[in-house]
Amino acid sequence: GEGFTEVRLRNNTLKISQVTSIILIVAFLVYLWFNARSQESIFHEVLASDEERDTDRHRDLHKAKLTFTECVIALAISLTFVTLIAIFLVEEIRDVVQTGVPENFLGLILVPLVEKAAEHLTTVDEAYDNQV
Repeated sequence: GEGFTEVRLRNNTLKISQVTSIILIVAFLVYLWFNARSQESIFHEVLASDEERDTDRHRDLHKAKLTFTECVIALAISLTFVTLIAIFLVEEIRDVVQTGVPENFLGLILVPLVEKAAEHLTTVDEAYDNQV
């Protein structure tokens, strides 16, 4: 038969990538389903424990809540800002690499750290409030 041409190789790589992504999505969904079904009692115990520790629940129930429209608007604004910041970050990678920062360090350490910064701050705040 035919040898490996660049176009054929690219098409085969694309097919393998698509099949792999579908398999990974299905595996993730099976994982979520399995954990939700097989460890349901654990979730109930954790929720019951949280309810017992929540001493100011009555105040939380009476706090003003955002309307659905306000939530959608806040979500749209947040998503817009996150998208713009992500675009800015990706566009600046080339400039940062030119200053001498190794590409591997940038991709494996710095970008994930910046990406998860808000999550890390939230975790520290929750730990400070004894809610972890």
